[in-house]
Amino acid sequence: MTSYPQRQMVGDVAALIERSGALFPDVDPSTVALWLLAMRAGRMIEAFTREVLAEQGIESTEFSVLVVLLLSAGPRSTTMSDLASVVVLSQPGITRALQRSERNGNIRRRPDRADGRAVVIELTEAGRKLVEKTMQILLEAFNFVLGIGTPPP
Repeated sequence: MTSYPQRQMVGDVAALIERSGALFPDVDPSTVALWLLAMRAGRMIEAFTREVLAEQGIESTEFSVLVVLLLSAGPRSTTMSDLASVVVLSQPGITRALQRSERNGNIRRRPDRADGRAVVIELTEAGRKLVEKTMQILLEAFNFVLGIGTPPP
């Protein structure tokens, strides 16, 4: 894994919070601080995750779908819009991710016989192995970034 650049956050955030007090005097500064830190942490995690996934040769939206399917108990019967909501993708985004996953041999899709609107989506054995291996690498790298693990292989 290439090194993810560490960013100095505290000074920047402190200055932003101080300025926010002048701009938004009716808002508790801790609310501004929490929002800023959550936004920055989310972007940093997303960038970190994309880097690790790129090294593993998997695209992040496909990986998101595979993780949800892995953590679901058995085949998942769902509508496309419900799955898009869980994975936090647009309808076209979930369609592309599922097409890519199916083309790569990581999932199977079939109509749900009980609900004509829904589709049953399940991981293939190859998809399960890929997502388990990638998740292990990702979590080891994340532990290392947090300072509680050893460098990933």
